[in-house]
Amino acid sequence: MTVRRDLSRTVGAGASWLTGVVAYAAAVAVALAALVAPTPAAAAPPYTLDERALAIASPSLVYVELVYTGYLRDKQSGAPLRASPITFTRRCSGFVVGTGGEVITNGLCVRPAKDTAAQNALYSLGRILIAEKTLEADALDRYVADNLRQSIFTGIEAADEPDHQVYGQLGVAPTGGLTESPAIPGEVVEVLDADAGNIALVKLEQQNLPAVELASSGTLGPGASLVVVGYATDEVDPRTATYSLRSKPVKVIGTGTRGSASLYRVNEDVGIHSLGGMAIDTNGHVVGVLDNDLELPDRANRALVPMQTITALLTEAGVDNALGETDKLFRSGLDAYFAGDYETAISQLGTVVENAPVNSVAQTYRQNATELQKIEDKFADGAGWLIWASGAAGGALVTGLIVLVVLLLRRRARRRAASVELVSPAATYPFSPVPGYPDQPTPGYPSAPADPAQQPAQEYPPAPIYQASAPIYQPPAPTYQAPPAARQGTAPDDQTWPDDEALPNEVGPDPHGPNRHH
Repeated sequence: MTVRRDLSRTVGAGASWLTGVVAYAAAVAVALAALVAPTPAAAAPPYTLDERALAIASPSLVYVELVYTGYLRDKQSGAPLRASPITFTRRCSGFVVGTGGEVITNGLCVRPAKDTAAQNALYSLGRILIAEKTLEADALDRYVADNLRQSIFTGIEAADEPDHQVYGQLGVAPTGGLTESPAIPGEVVEVLDADAGNIALVKLEQQNLPAVELASSGTLGPGASLVVVGYATDEVDPRTATYSLRSKPVKVIGTGTRGSASLYRVNEDVGIHSLGGMAIDTNGHVVGVLDNDLELPDRANRALVPMQTITALLTEAGVDNALGETDKLFRSGLDAYFAGDYETAISQLGTVVENAPVNSVAQTYRQNATELQKIEDKFADGAGWLIWASGAAGGALVTGLIVLVVLLLRRRARRRAASVELVSPAATYPFSPVPGYPDQPTPGYPSAPADPAQQPAQEYPPAPIYQASAPIYQPPAPTYQAPPAARQGTAPDDQTWPDDEALPNEVGPDPHGPNRHH
């Protein structure tokens, strides 16, 4: 009885220990599985409101060139100063507002004041004379100043207006003076005088270009955060320069007037060729057109023609600021991208690229979505393999521990049975264990180990969280490079040079006299 009772107690204690060890092994397996379980990737990429607004609005930005061709004449006699025509080019920014190719831009850019047109033409003629060795290069400014007062720029006849042609390019404009694709020809529809708003409506000969939305409210409070967007270049010669989008966050710092028109003032600008560009809010809606601030010494483009002036011009011209189906799909694709739904973004932006190849921003964000989707797919595949491996390892661990415990229990039972057989089964000692009372620990034998289930579970570090890096918008590299197209009947140096297009000075006749030159 003693042997049997001791053996049963030993087996009972071992069973309890086995239960604890198995529970402990299971806890280890669960912790291991949790350690390698796939943590959902941060699907939505980090971005700023300015980035999102710029992505929505920037495809609508247009690089505008207006090529003037005419004759310089003496004001008094009407005689031409040169028998051949003179050509110069004016450059600025604009943005698409309608599905019919309608573009808003700066008024003085596409229809300069008469003295400004004469000044531009005189600089072109002066460079021709320098090339012909009849005028010294350092005498160019003096030549223009001496002849400006008595010169006028006209058409073929003295009473005619000079001929002009408008061209627009979207995305990166690879070169100035381009008159063939990707340049889009157009016409000037209507122009507001400088003191009445100084904006113009141009219609390009291509429909369904990416259009921008105008803000429903035209009121901007002091300190309002905006982004100004326009074209710029860092190259010296505008005839061969590449023009690309440039943007900058700004704040509204005040208000003012220009003639009868009101305007807002901001604290930054993005250069001279941004004239006619747009100021957008955080929703990517246009809130103003960039214009010269005449109160600044350099007349930088830090004035905003307000929404009321824009909508009045569009209403008068019968133009509806409406988005086309491709425009709506583009915005839906961007929403999916910024929400981390890359599969939808890839599909929708891909359709936009097919329907509107000029929308280079759609191509950029589609590529970004494709790369981020690949990263997520690789992460998911790797996590699945780790789950399988951890499950197998956990199962092997539990099985191994059970086998080990069984072997230990059998060995212990054999040792206890051998020890009990050496003692008489009769209890002759008065203090021998009595049935019904708990046994005392047997000398020389260790106590049963503590239940591992009661021990604190081992802590494991949390699984790392994947954070996808923010895509950085980079305008696509120019895909078309071509030299400026030669114009018939013009001298090789008759195009605009940097000081020919001092657009901040184009405000009409100089109150201090026409000989002023900046």
